[in-house]
Amino acid sequence: MQDWVERPSTARPTGRRWVFAAAVLLGAGAVARPARAQEEALFAEVPSVTGASRYEQDPREAPASITVVTQDDIRRYGYRTLGDVLNNVRGFFTTYDRNYTYVAVRGFTTPGDYNTHILMLVDGHRVNDNVVDAARVGSESPVDLSIVDRIEVIRGPASSLYGTNAFYAVINIVTRQGRALQGGEIRADGGSFGSYRARGLYGRKLASGLEVLLGGGFYNSSGPNLYFSEFAQTNGGAANGLDGDRAGDGFLKLVYHDWTVEGGVQGRRKNVPTASFGTTFGDPRESTWDGHSFVFARYEHTFAQLSRFSVKVGYDRFRYSGAYPYQDVLSRDYIEGDWANVEAQYMQPIGSRNKLIIGTEFRSNIRQNQGVYNESPYAVFLDDQRKSQVGAGFIQDEFRVNRSLLLNAGLRYDHYETFGGTVNPRAALIYSVDRSTTLKALYGRAFRAPTFYELFYSDDGQTQEASPGLRPETISSFELAAERQWSSRLRTSVSLYHFDASDLIRLTTDSVSGLLVFQNLNRVVADGIELEAETSAGPVEARASYALQGVRDPDAADSRPVNSPTHLARLGASLPLLRDRLRLSGEARYMSSRHAIAGPDAPAFAVVNLTVIGRPFKNGPQLIGSVYNIFNNRYSDPGGEELEQHLVVQDGRVIRVGARYQF
Repeated sequence: MQDWVERPSTARPTGRRWVFAAAVLLGAGAVARPARAQEEALFAEVPSVTGASRYEQDPREAPASITVVTQDDIRRYGYRTLGDVLNNVRGFFTTYDRNYTYVAVRGFTTPGDYNTHILMLVDGHRVNDNVVDAARVGSESPVDLSIVDRIEVIRGPASSLYGTNAFYAVINIVTRQGRALQGGEIRADGGSFGSYRARGLYGRKLASGLEVLLGGGFYNSSGPNLYFSEFAQTNGGAANGLDGDRAGDGFLKLVYHDWTVEGGVQGRRKNVPTASFGTTFGDPRESTWDGHSFVFARYEHTFAQLSRFSVKVGYDRFRYSGAYPYQDVLSRDYIEGDWANVEAQYMQPIGSRNKLIIGTEFRSNIRQNQGVYNESPYAVFLDDQRKSQVGAGFIQDEFRVNRSLLLNAGLRYDHYETFGGTVNPRAALIYSVDRSTTLKALYGRAFRAPTFYELFYSDDGQTQEASPGLRPETISSFELAAERQWSSRLRTSVSLYHFDASDLIRLTTDSVSGLLVFQNLNRVVADGIELEAETSAGPVEARASYALQGVRDPDAADSRPVNSPTHLARLGASLPLLRDRLRLSGEARYMSSRHAIAGPDAPAFAVVNLTVIGRPFKNGPQLIGSVYNIFNNRYSDPGGEELEQHLVVQDGRVIRVGARYQF
């Protein structure tokens, strides 16, 4: 895992010790200057990133604080989903309500939010849907980790490039190249809760120049037997055999010269054991189904003098259906989303100092339908059929003031039929003290448009009412960050940040009607510091990070919001065993206590995971074994407004064993 820094700080750090810690690191970085030959060797293997500026660049020059997680990291540490990856990225954590996985960035997430404050891209293609705007990171994610080359985690507002959802972060999933495989692989594993998974992957570059990547697979788990004290009077609170999870997916990527064509399809059915939205506890019919398919074609050509033009045409289809049993009736809801988009971008170097980028985007939401109905007796409570259009244009300029100083500034205008237009800027000042030390000062402003689910979902007075008057959310963010490569074996980084988010939309209970409703309720202010170090000693690698997160609600006496820990700490290490025939990798993760919506806090907890990879025979399969939560620690995540459970219990010890065969 590689980590880079970013973002300006006209911020207001909440403690002098934060400033002192940053000053020590920055000052040390400015003084120590290793020989140029050694400096160049230190960065010989630094990978490029594409998601920070919509073109390939050195991460040290990117206008953001970036972490890159590679396929090697995914395999070594036994990550199963994108949520697992993000759980071990500096400043990120996830929560799980036994249905969906939710992502928090820098200490904050909104209860009832479906990761709408994070923009998810697959090779630069937006995969947030057009009704809920969800970024799905659990087993419901639109792509499997086996096809991933790297994951670019880009912190901070990026609406100046991407528009809505690029609020707290952008996650760009970069898929593998067919030429990197030149063959195929088969993977299979099984483990706790009767879970099993099988996958196939094939990639090759043909003599004609065509590159092919093809993959697919399925996953099934019965889930653990659970107990919820809130339902102790119903079935003794036991939810046995009610947490099943089944998913399948397929992916195809074709690359030929300047052309790229990609497509994917994914579906997941999840049994829900929590009796959400007041349903009957213990009824096995409560479930959700999500399916997402996408296809896009991109043409990208580099001309003489390094100017570049690209155009992309894409189409996505999303479907959701839910089954919610209430006493003598089964209620169902559904979402139907279809959208097409066209993007064009032109990059033109101007002299030796400027790199100008202009772009435009048009998205036609062909279908944004929602419905709620009851079975037997049949009754319709919501049949909302809509469509809309979104248009945008952006400009970004990268200006090299001198050999050490880089200025990056951008601006984007978006127009929505629901609320009108919005303009969002971004600026970054990046200073290279030497080839080993980079300082970044960053500013960004972003918005999140109210989703059609938040605006128009209701079920005719059963559990939830519509909120057509919602306003867009806004955020302003400042960050000061530094990275220092002390030697070929040690890299450190520090980030000081401040953000102010207003008009945040959250699901709450209406005091008059007693129904759930979305409202612009919150303003959140945050100050924080993040520290990280990565080191290696030959084949042994280790990394550690710590985040101090001061999130507060100014409208509630500066109290700490729900599900916002003050401290996050992580430690990971990977080392070879038995003369490199085995590799043992482990991660420890600590999170401090968090407030729940009601009732007691979620206590602090620590979890340790271990993964062993080995190839006993030279030409045989690679064997993999993982133990998650190895000490079987009991911990819980805060629940949302739709749950009776204030705290939702998480999995104890989970074991997985499998094999990967390459041919």
